[in-house]
Amino acid sequence: MTMGADPTTARENSTGIQSALARFTLWMFRWRTQLICGFALLTGLMAWFAVNLRVDASFNKTLPRDHDYIRTFTKHQRDFGGANRVLVALLAQQGDIFTPAFFAELKRVTDEVTFLPAVDRPQVQSLFTPNVRYIEVVKDGFRGGNVIPADFQPSPEKFNEVRENIIKSGKLGQLVANDFTGAIVSAQLLEINPKTGEKIDYQVVADGLEQIRRRVEQAAGAAIRVHIIGFAKVIGDVGDGARGVLSLFAVSIFVTTLLVWNYAGRWKLAAAPIICSLVAVVWQLGTLTALGYGMDPFSILVPFLVFAIGVSHGVQKICTFRNEMFKGHDGPSAARAAFMQLILPGIVALLTDTVGFITMLVIKIPTIQELAITAS
Repeated sequence: MTMGADPTTARENSTGIQSALARFTLWMFRWRTQLICGFALLTGLMAWFAVNLRVDASFNKTLPRDHDYIRTFTKHQRDFGGANRVLVALLAQQGDIFTPAFFAELKRVTDEVTFLPAVDRPQVQSLFTPNVRYIEVVKDGFRGGNVIPADFQPSPEKFNEVRENIIKSGKLGQLVANDFTGAIVSAQLLEINPKTGEKIDYQVVADGLEQIRRRVEQAAGAAIRVHIIGFAKVIGDVGDGARGVLSLFAVSIFVTTLLVWNYAGRWKLAAAPIICSLVAVVWQLGTLTALGYGMDPFSILVPFLVFAIGVSHGVQKICTFRNEMFKGHDGPSAARAAFMQLILPGIVALLTDTVGFITMLVIKIPTIQELAITAS
C-alpha cells in the first residue's frame, strides 16, 4: 500500500494558513495609519543611531583566531612583535641613498613615523634607530655598534663606513634595497592607543602617513619617492574610497528610481519601493550601532545589498498590485489582494536570504562573522 499525506489534512492546513494570513492582512490594513506612524518613529530612532555609526577596523579581526598558527602568533606576539606593521619606503630616483639629502629625509621620516598615534616606538626600525646594529668578528673577539654611528656627519668617509655597517648588520635586503637605491622605516601598530587607552583610529594613522608622503615629495621634489604599505594604509585608502562609494550610492538610487518609474508608470508607485528600501538601509545602519558594532570598511557594500533586495521585493509588489488593478479592483482592494499573495513567499524569501548570510558564521574570522551578522 502506498503511503502518503492525507489530502484532507493538507487542504485543512492550507485553509488554516490562508485564514490566518487573511486575518493578519485585515488587521494590518485596518491599523495601517498607526503602523506607519510607528514605523516612522522607529525610523527616526534608527536614523539617530545611524548618525552615530563609527568606522570599526581591526587588524586582529582579519585573522582566523582558531588556527594553530594564529594561536601561536598571539601567544608570543608580546615577545616578538606583531604583524600589524607599516612600511614607509624612501626611494632615490637617481643614484643611491648615500647623499646628505636622502639621509636627512630618512632621519626625519623615522622621527615622524615613531610619533604617529598607536605606534609601538621600541619596535620602530630604520638605519637611524638604536635597535639596528651590526656585529663583526675581530682579532680581539667581537665588535658591534649602531649602523649609523653617533658621530655621523655626511661625508664620503662616513658614507663608506655606513655602507659597510649595513652589510655587516644583515639588513641589506630588509631595511635597505640590495642595490642601495632605497631604505625603509618599519613600524608596528598597537590595537589600543597607549596614550588614550582607546582603540586605534586607522584613518588618523593613514592621514599621518599621507602627510609624511606629501611633505617628503614636496621637499625633495623628484629626487625621492615615497611608497607606503600596511593594514593602516589599506584602511585609509578604503576610507577615502568610501566617499566615492557614497556618490555612487546616490547615483544608483537615482538610476534605480528612473527604472522603477519607467516600469510602474507613476511616480507615486515608483517612490514607494525606493523610500521603503532606503528606510531598510537606515534600519540596517542603525542596528549596527544599537548592537555595539561599527561599520567595517570591508562591509561597505552591505547597504547596497539591502537596498537592492528591498527594491526587488518592492517591484514584485508593484507588479502584483497592477495586475489586481487590471482585474477591476479599486486601490485598497488591490493592495490587500497583492499583500495576501506575496506575504508568504516574501517571508520565505527573506528567511532564505537570512539563512544564506548566517551561513558565513562558520568562517572563523571575526570580520567575516560580523559581516554575516550585520547583513542578516
